[in-house]
Amino acid sequence: MELRCRLLEVYAQDSLINNKVKAKGEMFMWWEYYGDAVIAVSVLTAILILTFIHFFRAKRKKGFIAPLLISIIGYISFVIGIVFIRGWGGMGFIVYGVIIMGIGLIYYLGFGVYKKIRYQ
Repeated sequence: MELRCRLLEVYAQDSLINNKVKAKGEMFMWWEYYGDAVIAVSVLTAILILTFIHFFRAKRKKGFIAPLLISIIGYISFVIGIVFIRGWGGMGFIVYGVIIMGIGLIYYLGFGVYKKIRYQ
């Protein structure tokens, strides 16, 4: 019993020192998330930014609008699941977000290749 109390006391001191205990309603900063979550969000953000750059530089944008919107919807779902809900509750948002974004990117790349072949 004494060892358990001592462990709880050490954990409480460590939590106070490292600010791990958050008051109700207090927001987490991005560096307090797990590293894999930060890496996943940053990779998908980079992919989406590159897609946006290509979209705005393309001469014919008509066919790229739908896959870009599908990718954005998937990205938003992923970010909601991994940043705001977190844990097992957000797993559905994360998985569906990645799947929807992947479908949008495959559609985007497929349409780009199709247009490249068709107009040459």
